[in-house]
Amino acid sequence: MTQVRWLLLVSLVFLSACGRSETSPLDPMGKVAPSMVEPGEPRSGGGKEDGVVVIGPPTQPPSLLTPPSQSQWVVVYDPEEETIENIAAGLSMTVVKTYGYDLALLEETAAYSSTLGPPPSGVVVMQTNDPANMTHSQDLVFGFYEGWLESEVNEQYMNTLLDFGSLHAKNQGQGIKVAILDTGADVTHSWFNDSLLELAPQLPLQSREIYNGIDDDENGTVDDGKGHGTVCASIIKSVAPLADILPIQILSDEGIGSVWDLTVAMEIARWQGCNIVNMSLSLSAFSPVVEHRLNVLEAAGVSVICATGNQSTVVSYPASSAKAIGVAASDDVDDIAYFSNTGVGAMFAAPGVAIVAAYPEEGMVSATGTSMACPVAAATLALVASYTSLTTFQAMSWIVGSVVPVDPSGAVEQGRVSPLGALLDFDNR
Repeated sequence: MTQVRWLLLVSLVFLSACGRSETSPLDPMGKVAPSMVEPGEPRSGGGKEDGVVVIGPPTQPPSLLTPPSQSQWVVVYDPEEETIENIAAGLSMTVVKTYGYDLALLEETAAYSSTLGPPPSGVVVMQTNDPANMTHSQDLVFGFYEGWLESEVNEQYMNTLLDFGSLHAKNQGQGIKVAILDTGADVTHSWFNDSLLELAPQLPLQSREIYNGIDDDENGTVDDGKGHGTVCASIIKSVAPLADILPIQILSDEGIGSVWDLTVAMEIARWQGCNIVNMSLSLSAFSPVVEHRLNVLEAAGVSVICATGNQSTVVSYPASSAKAIGVAASDDVDDIAYFSNTGVGAMFAAPGVAIVAAYPEEGMVSATGTSMACPVAAATLALVASYTSLTTFQAMSWIVGSVVPVDPSGAVEQGRVSPLGALLDFDNR
């Protein structure tokens, strides 16, 4: 067996950012949607849907992220009530960029405080794009292996615990699309076999992971967030091998982003037809803008799965939202991991301790954290929705009914996910 070379404890700050897109198609409500692009060229795994293309060799493209700023505000507005230009003028701000039907990023021209009075007509909800309002460290342990060895991934305890042999003989998640809002992913890693979807370059965010080998945040650790999104994508690929996986980069290589990118990525996932959104991230506090978009995703039939956090305390946001599914981490004997946030908002547990997964540049890691449990649960939902031909919301009841007890039992509202158990229960209905 390949030995773990060394361990690294990283503290990841999770956020996001974005840009402007042309508009044209109409959504079912008659509103203007972000434009889709022509279908991409097929890869050696099949064709790709509208809005995703293969964008060339494994190069490091320039970042499309919008840095957080204390003087910028993310605004959800109603264009049928007021133009964004008039709204900006009423707030003494200028328009930096817009996206889709109702999202805008504004820049202060004079100091603005929401305590001075209600925002002008047309504003649905708004908040600052300052990361100090949303950052929350995610303590994550990576154990690095000496190179890539696929057998290590295929023979880990999670595969036995969830009985991948029997599970994948019944279903592999086909027909379900999962967006991963994270650091992007190394789409060229051999584990993915050219199967990951990629956003088209016409869209304001991208899918590939970008890292520069520099300690940009000067915290003593180079590229704190490197590999996080690749690991999450790898885990979904392990659990639901035929699910369509769409990485969307909202976090830098230091694990830093902004509410703007997170909000735009949620909207992109909706318009790309994703059934499930995986968010292995947390904010420092409730976000009215993110909550608004969680409501939009729910109305569109999109399930959002979130990590509860790794601080051994209460469930962090957005996992704590009633519009999201919070996932805590458990180990190989279904004990809740000591670091996992638990309690109200933690609906399920899933394996999240020493999960072996792909890492950028043909690497491999043993990763520990609720960030790892989250994609296991997301992939479980993909499997059950695919097998039952139900919506993800309808499929959730089969997951709830088949959970395995965890210790302590009150740590999560249900139990540890059992994808095979859910499929067998459906067969015996």
